[in-house]
Amino acid sequence: MHFEFFMAFRYNPLLVLSIPLLIYALIVEYLNFAFGTKHRVKLFYSNTFIIIYFGIAIVYSVLRNIPEEPFSYLAPLS
Repeated sequence: MHFEFFMAFRYNPLLVLSIPLLIYALIVEYLNFAFGTKHRVKLFYSNTFIIIYFGIAIVYSVLRNIPEEPFSYLAPLS
């Protein structure tokens, strides 16, 4: 990791926008470990969230490979 978030965003914006969710989950897991609690990240156990998130990921991955004008902005920039 080089912490070049702007370049990472240029290559894959969906992944960069998902980082806060991952950090939140890691913090909850660390606090559970540190204090011996059993809290869960309720968002990740919601079927609706899972379906919507992976639906967005699939649609994004298909749209970024279309070489037309509005979709070409989703493709990685060099």
